[in-house]
Amino acid sequence: PAIQYAIFMLIIWFSYLFNQSLSGFLFELQMPPRIPLFLFLPIAIFTILFCRRAVKSAWIKDLPLTWLTYPQCFRIFVELILLYTFYAGIIPKEATFEGLNFDVLMGISAPFMAYFIFHKTRLNKGIAVFWNIFGILMILFVAFIIGSSFYNPSIWGQSSTMVSNQFLAFPYLLVAGFLAPLGIFMHAVSLAKIKAMN
Repeated sequence: PAIQYAIFMLIIWFSYLFNQSLSGFLFELQMPPRIPLFLFLPIAIFTILFCRRAVKSAWIKDLPLTWLTYPQCFRIFVELILLYTFYAGIIPKEATFEGLNFDVLMGISAPFMAYFIFHKTRLNKGIAVFWNIFGILMILFVAFIIGSSFYNPSIWGQSSTMVSNQFLAFPYLLVAGFLAPLGIFMHAVSLAKIKAMN
């Protein structure tokens, strides 16, 4: 049931993103900011509700923590995508690993964490919790860089937006609307798994 529910929600979410991309609704700069309200808030609510439910579910106790850790390697490829979008003039350099974005380290460290920390019979919960929380904060920091570059570029010494509207249209919208939330979601489920082990 949990997998079927997740697949159903993914279909709904991709349809929602595609509609937002076509409408250009997210392109507007006026307040309140539309990206946090109509892109990130729904994802945050879904993730919180899913994890609260998951902690009390039987399936999460049987879910290997490594299954949620090894896939975090995909963040290496996300960082390469962000680097490409910078070279294409769509996002600022600060949002890439050539600037202030060091999230690539989470992708690099994922297999080592999965094998040496999470794969052991006796899990080091302190390190596991820290790594997952730090991973969430890394993604949120990149989101702050891009969001502030879009809505308040004066923070970066610029007078006009530093993010092209292309970033809010397909296929680039999938970075902010799916790939980044996916990383946070896996961290959140990992934390729910660790809590369920108590």
